[in-house]
Order: sequence, then C-alpha cells, then structure tokens
Amino acid sequence: MRPNDAATLHRYALNLGYFAAQQLGRSDPKLALTYGQKVLQIETKLQQESPKTQYAGGLAFAYSVLVDLFFKDIHDYASARSYAERQLLGGQQAVRLDPRNEMLQRLLAAQYLYLAEVDSKTGRLSQSLEGLKKGQAIARAMIEADPENVPNRGVLADNLSFTGQVLLLARKPKDAFGQLDEARALYEPFPKTDSKAKVSSIKAAICLVKMGEAAGQMGKPVLAETYFRNSLGSVESRLAPSANRDALFTVAAAYAGLGIRYAARSGYLYYTSTSQQLMMRVPVNQETLDPAGLPEFVAGGRYWDDFGLDEEAEIAYVTTYRENTIDHVLMRADGNRAGFTVAAGNPFTETLVGPSSGVWRRGPGDYGRVAYFTTDGGTAQSPDGVSRTAKLLRVTFPRVDVNRYE
Repeated sequence: MRPNDAATLHRYALNLGYFAAQQLGRSDPKLALTYGQKVLQIETKLQQESPKTQYAGGLAFAYSVLVDLFFKDIHDYASARSYAERQLLGGQQAVRLDPRNEMLQRLLAAQYLYLAEVDSKTGRLSQSLEGLKKGQAIARAMIEADPENVPNRGVLADNLSFTGQVLLLARKPKDAFGQLDEARALYEPFPKTDSKAKVSSIKAAICLVKMGEAAGQMGKPVLAETYFRNSLGSVESRLAPSANRDALFTVAAAYAGLGIRYAARSGYLYYTSTSQQLMMRVPVNQETLDPAGLPEFVAGGRYWDDFGLDEEAEIAYVTTYRENTIDHVLMRADGNRAGFTVAAGNPFTETLVGPSSGVWRRGPGDYGRVAYFTTDGGTAQSPDGVSRTAKLLRVTFPRVDVNRYE
C-alpha cells in the first residue's frame, strides 16, 4: 500500500474501523481502541490534505467508531461524549463548507442522534432532547425537498423513535406517544422499498412496544395491552432457534410490558405485580376465554417482573430485576409456602444484572430447558451504582422434577 494513496488509505481505515467496532470491541476493547485511534489519525490526515469535503464521511465514521467503543464496550461515557461532540462539530463544519451536499446533511442529523444517545445515558435528558430537535429539523427539511428518499426517511424515523424513548424517561408520555407513532408510520412502508425489510419492520415493532409503555404511563392499560400485542403479532413469528437478536429483544420487551402469560393446559392466566411483590393467577374458561373464577394467590415477597412458563414441570421462571435473579415459582395456588428456588443469580453474577423478560427458544427439546432473557444492565436499579450494558442472554436450565416440591 502506497502511503500517499488517499483512496487506499481510506478503504484501509474503513475496514480497520469496522473490525475494531463490530468484532474486536467486546473481546479486546483496549486493542480495539488502539485501532479506532489509528482510524481517526488516518481520516484526520486525509481530511486535512483534501481541499474539499470528500473525506468528511470517513472522519465522521472514525469518530463513530470511538464513540461506540467508549459507550458500549468501555463504558467511559465522558470520553464517548467528548468524541461525539467533536464528531458533531466536524459535521457542522463540513455542512458549512458544502451546504448542498445531502450526504453531509444526513450525517449531521445522525450525529445529533449519536450525541443525544450519550446524553440520555448520563441523565442529560434536556440536552438530549435539544440535540434531537435540531437533528429532526435537518431531516424534515431533507424530506420536504425529496419526500420519497428512503435514507432520509430512515434518519428521521430513527430520531423520532429515540426522541420518544427519551420523553418516556422524562415522564412525558403524551409527547413520547406522538413521536413514536410518527416513527412507526415511517418505518412500516419500508418493506416495500427497502432491502433491509426485517430491520425496518422490527424497528416499527419496537415503536409499538414503546407506545404501549407510553399508554401505561398515561394510565391507559387497555390501550397499552393493545400496542404490546400488536408488536408481538408483527414480530413474534421471527422467533426460531437462530432468531434475530433484535426480534428477541422486541418480543421480550412486549411480554415484559404485558406481564402476563396464559397456561393453556391448565386454563389459568398468570400475572405479576412488581410493586406489590405478588404473583397471581385467574382461572379461565378455555372455550370463551372469559374469567372463570376469582384471582388466586400464587406467591409473594419478591419484586417479580416477567416470566416464562414450563407447564410440563409446573414451574414459572420469574425474573427479578431488583434482586438480579431468575426464580423458580410453583404454578399452584398458594403453593410456595416452603419458599422458592433461585434458578440463576445466586451467588450474584454481573452477567445477570437487571433481568427483565424471557422467552423459550423454539428448537426441538428447548421448551423448559433453553430460554433467551434480556437484561437492562441495572438501568432500573443497579445493585452497586454501576450502569452496565444491556444484554441478551441464552440460559440453559436443568430439567426440573416437580415431585421434589411435594
């Protein structure tokens, strides 16, 4: 490779950056950071030596690699914000030099989103919303000029979706609902025009989950349930032994929002109340699906969240995002007086901080054995004040002999 061959250096930097951020970051973040800084060095030199803005995208990419590494893998949010700010300043300068360049406009709108993500993670919600508003203005202006441009619509949809999520954190559910609904409407037509149909349809399903959360914050549980179920209907069919990670996260989030599961064999609807530390069940008429009796107490005393049912063993696998465990709870009325068993998380493990929801994998022999669980990394309540990365975990449980609980 010739050291002065700009095009070759640019391609080399792109490949090195992708390798550092997407493959090396989790296994060796220090080495990945070294590579990321090398990418920034190359792209900065190319930008300085170019009389125009032809390498502005490469410089933005270099900053995004470093932001991702510090934000997602190293968890140094101050450094992540510093590089996100530098990336934004570079984007603003590039647009000033070439204001008619649509790619640079689109990059700038995305850069406001990157900085907003870091700000929201560190509790700077007002700053996050301010940056998102500026990014939206850029994206809307581009769409007004070219309504059918798919990449521009995608930038606006991503901004709207994240704005809705930040507004939920700020406890502004009505505003959040409007942003999420607009994002969903932009995502849903994508399968007709976008080669990444699965990605856009899952993003639309995520919006439905968040709209359900917004409805819940507004005190409209029936509406919330409708949106959670609509999300499940649009994405649950994608689950398989080799399921898409984002689809699993979306399904798990929708189930967590519902907090209910139906046991078809026994005809009971199970549900949890985290705030009241309860797990209850209601008998259901299996023909009409109407309630067939009064609610029955199953177990109490833990901050249970979502759960999966193993009807063969009569065991519920229930997450506790405050205690950081997955518990065994017998699926019987008042059947847990002898206590419950911690199936995972005792002793404490950092891998299982903030478990929120789970679904069984759908391969042969997986039911009751292999499940996917999501964690929030302690966002709701960290055990030690440290905010960790959210995870998707695959958990394999031993077969349970229900007779041992007799």
